[in-house]
Amino acid sequence: MSTPTIRPATFAEIELMLDWASREGWNPGVDDARLFQQADPDGFFMAFDGEQPAAAISVVRHDEEHGFLGLYICHPDYRGQGFGWAVWQAGMRYLEGKVIGLDGVVEQQNNYRKSGFELAYRNIRFAGLTSGLSSVGTSEAVSGSCRAYGAEDWTALLAMDEKAAGYRREALLASWVAPSDSRHSLVCVADDGTLQAFATIRRCAEGYKAGPVLARSVDHAGELLRQLVSTTSASTLILDVPEPNKEGVELASRIGLTAVFETARMYKGKCPRYQLGELFGVASFELG
Repeated sequence: MSTPTIRPATFAEIELMLDWASREGWNPGVDDARLFQQADPDGFFMAFDGEQPAAAISVVRHDEEHGFLGLYICHPDYRGQGFGWAVWQAGMRYLEGKVIGLDGVVEQQNNYRKSGFELAYRNIRFAGLTSGLSSVGTSEAVSGSCRAYGAEDWTALLAMDEKAAGYRREALLASWVAPSDSRHSLVCVADDGTLQAFATIRRCAEGYKAGPVLARSVDHAGELLRQLVSTTSASTLILDVPEPNKEGVELASRIGLTAVFETARMYKGKCPRYQLGELFGVASFELG
């Protein structure tokens, strides 16, 4: 094996990372390269065999104390040769001293434990047709009004997301609400102007993913999902629900989505003080 060369990934190389992820069945969003890079332009690394890309990782810094690891993937031609381990070590150095989160697939969880990660909870991926949303979360059950996200919602959105995550994710959210033809964000606002819910839907290689979905009640979550699907005319939906949010799990099942995949949310370092009762859909398994 040649000695790996590791450096920060360019935008084109982040696109390549996501192409690899798509080939593995991870189904990224069609604009995820731009979306992810804006969350932390320096948080993507690639290992090379000479000039040939061999392995990659994302290690996005969310604030001074927290980061998130994802997109850890090795090209099939280079597996078992040390390229993945080399880029892993580079990513861990980038996040050194921070609490690090990740969503680990079942077959890798023991390896993550060996690197100091501990299980916090499971996330369950639900997927299926959107036809079941037609009878869930009708507007009559939701007080206030639902509309497109606007800049006036920013401060309240930051606070709502920080409560759910346990730390501030300003750059991530700023990228999520940036204008995009493939992504739409809605809010529900009470009559007194209080933010009741926020959700984003984004077009993927197959279907649409909804996330983050943040809501004060399951009715608000269902209504935003219904309106997002109507806005995009999405026929299939993917929703990643934290298992401890029982109402979220029940909502996904009630609208006809089926559990197809799971990850373990794991942390290395002090576990954040997250509150999952208002988190009905994870933003991304790659960024948290």
